[in-house]
Amino acid sequence: MGESYSLNDAWFDSLQTLMIEDAELMECLSLLQGINISDAEGLQEALLAQCRHGNARLKNAVETTTEALVGRGIPHDLACEVAIITHKVDSMRDLRFAAALRYRTLEEQATVANAHKMLIVN
Repeated sequence: MGESYSLNDAWFDSLQTLMIEDAELMECLSLLQGINISDAEGLQEALLAQCRHGNARLKNAVETTTEALVGRGIPHDLACEVAIITHKVDSMRDLRFAAALRYRTLEEQATVANAHKMLIVN
């Protein structure tokens, strides 16, 4: 579209059939109105990097469970072990069929039971 085609122009073109009123979005667009294509591409790369590796990255199930268990008083190392067992090991079995790739070991079950006891006491 050329150097004169702005991010604001692209936004308006993309919303031809859908117009929404959002004060935060409008504020962001007003800040970005004069940005050129090169700067917009750089901003896009920075935002993607932030989503993949930075604070905006979504946590995976193990990280989320670990954080929740720590919040309930379970020590971090134990919480991480339990999260791995419940999300990685347990996903290796298929409850719909008798066959399973792997069940919890006795040690893994004891680890989960230990965290469970701590949760009941807290």
